Amino acid sequence: MHTHKEGSFALMVAIYSRDPDTFLLIKNHKAATNRWKFIGETSEPGETWRHTLVRALWEEGGFRIRVVCDEIGNIVELGDPEISIAEVRPVRIVQGRSLHEQYFCKVRLPYARLKDLSGKIFPGIDMYEEFETKMVSFEEVDSMPDFFRAHRTLVQQFLGYPA
Repeated sequence: MHTHKEGSFALMVAIYSRDPDTFLLIKNHKAATNRWKFIGETSEPGETWRHTLVRALWEEGGFRIRVVCDEIGNIVELGDPEISIAEVRPVRIVQGRSLHEQYFCKVRLPYARLKDLSGKIFPGIDMYEEFETKMVSFEEVDSMPDFFRAHRTLVQQFLGYPA
């Protein structure tokens, strides 16, 4: 079981398109589990979910966005007109006696941009990472034996599709 440092949180990102209904998965070929999953990161000390999102998209998704916030923390610009944050949902998960804070983000891209991201292999930020990207339909997740099991629930709860 993966544990997070005191005060940190996990952030998962579903990058998707609604025309047609598809989303982007990643697989780290150098990880022990080597399963398809959503992009995800654990926050660094002092990071907000916005900072963690930007870092996750760069480190595991291979692309950069710039987030501009107003004085109270609302996102006012993403620096890329094709990208939109459709939803950010805090999730609290109880494991044993511990309460874990997580955030689930839905990031929408046009289908053509999602397709361009699919099928790429790129190095991560250290020697233990090599990511591959894959575009799949929501329905395909059911037939993927190598889809990370814990993320199936996220497909049901937050994307509104059975998994």
